Amino acid sequence: MPISVTAISGDALDARQIDSFDQLQYVAPGVTFGAGINARQSSSTIRGIGTSLFNVGIEGSVAVAVDGVILGREGAGLFDLSDVERVEVLRGPQGTLFGKNASAGVISIATRNPTDEFEADLRASYGSDDEINLSASVSGPLSDGINGRFSAYRNTRDGFVTNINPAAAQRELNDREEYGLRGKLAFEVSDRLDVLVGVDYASRDQSSGAPTLRSPAVGGAGAGLLGTGFPAVGTFSALAGVNPGPENLQVASEGDFIADMESYGALVEANYQLADHDL
Repeated sequence: MPISVTAISGDALDARQIDSFDQLQYVAPGVTFGAGINARQSSSTIRGIGTSLFNVGIEGSVAVAVDGVILGREGAGLFDLSDVERVEVLRGPQGTLFGKNASAGVISIATRNPTDEFEADLRASYGSDDEINLSASVSGPLSDGINGRFSAYRNTRDGFVTNINPAAAQRELNDREEYGLRGKLAFEVSDRLDVLVGVDYASRDQSSGAPTLRSPAVGGAGAGLLGTGFPAVGTFSALAGVNPGPENLQVASEGDFIADMESYGALVEANYQLADHDL
């Protein structure tokens, strides 16, 4: 049965400066990304179909695969798209191909494999709020019949929301601290058999989830705190010194904002040429 597939090469992503998962919606037709206050509450839709429930026991209807391995949660795939060979968007149910709950489709990310010749790449960028993005990769032969590849990235950014509560432990919120590592080894066992082994690790540490007040409730019957008409948020914010508005970047919170993610995996892929077929 024919299916609709969009494939974007890594070179095309670099040319369009698409360097993160949430930006795929700008180059893949039919894909939209809904950003939550953290990766766990973020989700994608394909052709308008997706899952917006944040319960940890519910799998999204858009599956994310990295080098053919399905990730248990879509939030684990929201990493930097460095050293990527291509990204494929398969629209429609893909349970037969990927054996996972993928009623809306699959976003498949293929990273670059080891090369027969030595190559290296280093990239760096700097932006507002002291945002620093670094990525590097090195690939080439290690010995006769064995090639290797290693890549890494690290992204940091200062917080852009200030907690003005003097008792708060966190002052700058919505910052970002993330990094990832990936290693691959390719073995040419014989003319007919080759084996690919890979491991990867990603970590994200953020104080995200700090929404700012744009405009307080005006109060009145059925509004405000528990429907009493008392505009609690606006009153408390004003007492704390927060001025609501479109450009407000202050909160006055007693709680901590924590959003940590850690993901790691491994893969083993063997390809054997059997007559005119590959197994």
